[in-house]
Amino acid sequence: MNNIIITGMHRSGTTVLGDLIAKAYDIDYLHEPFNADFGCDAISKSYPKVERNNKGEELKYLELLNHIFSLRFKCHKTSATDGWIKTMLRPVTGGKCGMNRMRLALKEFFGLRKRK
Repeated sequence: MNNIIITGMHRSGTTVLGDLIAKAYDIDYLHEPFNADFGCDAISKSYPKVERNNKGEELKYLELLNHIFSLRFKCHKTSATDGWIKTMLRPVTGGKCGMNRMRLALKEFFGLRKRK
């Protein structure tokens, strides 16, 4: 299976690009797993910078990428910026990242996830 990471600055169109690629090529897409507010719960700081010569930090994020690509991660349940509706719903859904993770995990369970 091939994996791709789309990254960029805030408000630069990465979400739109990810949505377009996912729909056009019928591929699996996780929305902002590195966002500290609603992405992977192992992330404490949004969009962390990995120092080039810090092998321990590099290994930590490589392991995290493996967990993300294999869907073995959990999403944040709450965010300080959530309104009251999101505060009620996010613990159930895990937000957009969590909902996509659940959808992909179900596809994997039922053998519907495409493997290349």
